[in-house]
Amino acid sequence: MAVDSGMGVHDYRCSLCAEPLSFECHEATGGECAEAAMGDDHAHLALYWFERATAPRTAAEFAARRHTALRVVRRTYGYDWAQWEFVPPLNYKYIALAGDETSGAWPVLSLAETHEGHEPSVDCAPDERVWAEVTCTQCQVDFSGTAPVAPCRERLRRVSEQTGLPFDGDKDTFVAAVRHLVAARRAP
Repeated sequence: MAVDSGMGVHDYRCSLCAEPLSFECHEATGGECAEAAMGDDHAHLALYWFERATAPRTAAEFAARRHTALRVVRRTYGYDWAQWEFVPPLNYKYIALAGDETSGAWPVLSLAETHEGHEPSVDCAPDERVWAEVTCTQCQVDFSGTAPVAPCRERLRRVSEQTGLPFDGDKDTFVAAVRHLVAARRAP
């Protein structure tokens, strides 16, 4: 979650780049790239259903066990900055305010479990638990294999920090590594 206490900006955390930022790129002229804007009104979410009794309890467990999900649904959601919530709702505000969400993945908790927010808009049987993993629109474009050019180095440094993948300045090699990570996340 990106929080700017002076401006009151709250946004979700992307699983690839952390804070959804856009950059003004000056690499072609030899200048430094600078943050141009923060935030994204949309997000690409993967929803993972697990048996409740054996569902991951932490983001690290989720990362290690996402391939064992009963089913996965991918879809685009809106994001309401004023409510700090995805549209339709997934009770993200509760997780964001608790400060537990740094990986871009979180368990979708029911209203009964959080005692605030909205009832999540996903069908989840009583014996199931749903985890969500979010990717911002820019990362979806940059690492889907359809981007016409590689992102600027500053953006790739942010992705390196969030994912733990090493970035030595070789854009093509790093983008290929991130695409491999994204494909591995999608693999059964």
